[in-house]
Amino acid sequence: AEHHLRRKTMEQRLLLDSIPMAVWYLKDAETYGSVNQAFAQYFQSTPQDIAHHRLNEILCDEMLDHALASNRQVFASKQALHYEQWMQRGQMAPQYIAFTKTPKLDDQGEVEFVVCTATDITSTQQAHALLSMERDLHVELTATHSLAESLHLCLRKAIEAAQADCGSLYLVDEHDGSLHLQVHQGFPASFV
Repeated sequence: AEHHLRRKTMEQRLLLDSIPMAVWYLKDAETYGSVNQAFAQYFQSTPQDIAHHRLNEILCDEMLDHALASNRQVFASKQALHYEQWMQRGQMAPQYIAFTKTPKLDDQGEVEFVVCTATDITSTQQAHALLSMERDLHVELTATHSLAESLHLCLRKAIEAAQADCGSLYLVDEHDGSLHLQVHQGFPASFV
């Protein structure tokens, strides 16, 4: 029986650690239970180094405040919680993360523990934003009355999409292949 239990535990651990999304459970609002490999890797750690530790030992202050607030909400409300937020760790690029926290209730209706997942949906969020910009650009372009107005609009949207401060559009002269500045934004006059 002990061998069978050990084997089942190992199989569950193997399955849990092969999931690419972060999975963990909370013993209470401030204490981790077990965590999977994906969760531990996010913190450049191992599951054993995080399991059964308090959140304040693992998370930076900014992450800690939000995690504690949402954890307390789930434990108090006894209802599942889903939310999304931008997160940044160190010098890494910001990530848009979808969180789900689901309470497991005991026979008396009290929260026994909370199962949590976190999935990086940055590319999905960026795709939605770009699609929205594209739709807005299409609508605005249909209302323009000149090439210059259309170019200004396209430049503004390109700068917005690139999250840049400045930019310019050039047209190629079809006779000699030279470039001619048509519109610019964000550059000082002396530079232009």
